[in-house]
This record gives sequence, C-alpha cells and structure tokens, in this order.
Amino acid sequence: MYHTFPRWRSRLACLGLLPALALLAACDRLKTYTEQEHVQRARDFAKEYKFSAAQIELKNAISKNPNNADARWLLAETFVDLGRGAEAEVELKRARDLGVPAEA
Repeated sequence: MYHTFPRWRSRLACLGLLPALALLAACDRLKTYTEQEHVQRARDFAKEYKFSAAQIELKNAISKNPNNADARWLLAETFVDLGRGAEAEVELKRARDLGVPAEA
C-alpha cells in the first residue's frame, strides 16, 4: 500500500527551511574581520569609487586599533574624496602624529 505525505505538511516543512536559509545567507555579513582585512576591504571599495563603504571599513579598523596610522591616512583620503575637508584634516593630523611622513 502506497502512503502519501499530505501536501500541506510538505509546504509547512519548506516554510520552516526558509528562515534557516536566510540565516545562512546572512553569515557573511556577520563575519568578524581583522583590522588588516577592514583596511584591505576599504582599499577595494575605494578602487570601485564606493567611498562611503570605504569610510565604514576604515572606521571599523580604527575602532580595533586607534593607532593604525595607515587606516587614518586612508580615512583622510576618503574624506577628501567625499568632499569632507575638515574631517580629512583631523585624520591627516592624527596620521602624522602616528608617524606618517608629511611628504606622503
């Protein structure tokens, strides 16, 4: 005798899988990046002219290490690209205080 599985149960099972699949897709967004990975991601975004995304990545790097002169220098450049000169000047001064040469 052949026993069939009711359609409503199979649909209910599929609906139960949807939240799990959504969580799995979101895993990349929940990844924790290192300070260096944030800086590299910022460089990649800047190459694509995505300066707002680069700014976020650089601020994330700086939150992990406030003494990261490279991240502060790149953030200053990003602020220039965004037309935010006053903020660029602040970050440039911080980068120089951390050892970035004035000629850079």
